[in-house]
Amino acid sequence: MLFSILVSIIVLLIRRATLIHSTIVEFVNVRTVGDPSTACLATCGSTLEIITGSFEGGCAIEFHQLKLPNIKSLSNQVLEFDMKFLKKPSNSVGRCGGIYYGNHELERFVGGNIVLDWIDRTDDRGYRFYDSGLESSHSLNVLLPRTNEPASHLKIIIKSTGEHIVAAGNDIWKRLNGSAVQLLDTPYLGFWAFYNNHIVISNFSIHPYTGEKNRTMLSK
Repeated sequence: MLFSILVSIIVLLIRRATLIHSTIVEFVNVRTVGDPSTACLATCGSTLEIITGSFEGGCAIEFHQLKLPNIKSLSNQVLEFDMKFLKKPSNSVGRCGGIYYGNHELERFVGGNIVLDWIDRTDDRGYRFYDSGLESSHSLNVLLPRTNEPASHLKIIIKSTGEHIVAAGNDIWKRLNGSAVQLLDTPYLGFWAFYNNHIVISNFSIHPYTGEKNRTMLSK
């Protein structure tokens, strides 16, 4: 009993320390990319709704809002956010959308971006982590949570080696490699959705990756 209390206190202190060093990203001056009919609705700066129609589209975040060092790199950073689908389309793809970051604005079929998204489709249901481009299937990692459903909270650790660690709720996937991030000099970041989807992004934060400390944070 005492041990459990001590562990809870330690985790709470680590969370508080992480929050102090985190940048809470506000959705200000969000721009629509892709299909111009895509709606990017920011509420109180902390919540972003993405509503797509007949084509996929996204919402680009001004990179300076992340308050990263002048090198403008996501290397050795941790991205965290909540993502919720408010609609379940009846087509074969179903719920589909997520985050992209790299050298282009929402160009899934042009190389230079990393994409992490969820898809309902039977053949590759789950989270998909991949390099963008016409040959993206060659780098595709399909990550299916044990619940078989999208988690409410996502965490992406981007190490300086190019390795990514993705945590979706209580599921963790390590040794995911992405080639685009550590060399960024003109980076872009945003959230996107496949056509006929409605997604809410909230509590988006970024903080430095600190190695061993983040291992504890992954276990929370």
